Amino acid sequence: FWRAAELGGVELLHARYVEQRFAPHVHSSFALVIIEQGAQRFRHRGGEHLAPLGSMVLINPDEVHTGSKAHDAGWLYRGYYPEMEQIDGILDELEIHHGGVPRFADS
Repeated sequence: FWRAAELGGVELLHARYVEQRFAPHVHSSFALVIIEQGAQRFRHRGGEHLAPLGSMVLINPDEVHTGSKAHDAGWLYRGYYPEMEQIDGILDELEIHHGGVPRFADS
């Protein structure tokens, strides 16, 4: 886990989990995760989801979700956790007038 100063202090994570089980939790930021090895299973919005190798998982701030392995070897992922203010700054820099908080309709 680290903060990338060159990206406005956004939180980044590169991790491997084998037996980890994340209880229901939320993030104050968006969670954008890419599965690099293995697979992850998670509950989100009342449904059970599978994120296999190569998947991108997108979760809005303050949405309850879990996480656990879906493969014997666990999963390896890279996560990007931008706060809403950081997303607003990017949209302003790109001159994209979004008119509100962007949200992902699907995980």
